[in-house]
Amino acid sequence: MPGFSAWKRLFRIEHAFLLVIAVLLAELLASKAFLVEHPALPILLASHAVPIFIEKGSYALNHRYDVKTDTENK
Repeated sequence: MPGFSAWKRLFRIEHAFLLVIAVLLAELLASKAFLVEHPALPILLASHAVPIFIEKGSYALNHRYDVKTDTENK
């Protein structure tokens, strides 16, 4: 079973954190622009989980189907 560092390299967790920051800033700007309260915690968690899982899935699929190109470019 791969360790945490292997999963970190596969999913590029640091990119997921950048996505969370971008989504959070967009939510804050939208709430200020439309003069509404900040979203509730379940909505915040769901809105941050979606881009994280999409990012993780896209990197995993890229690593799965692009092995030949990745090995040639290293």
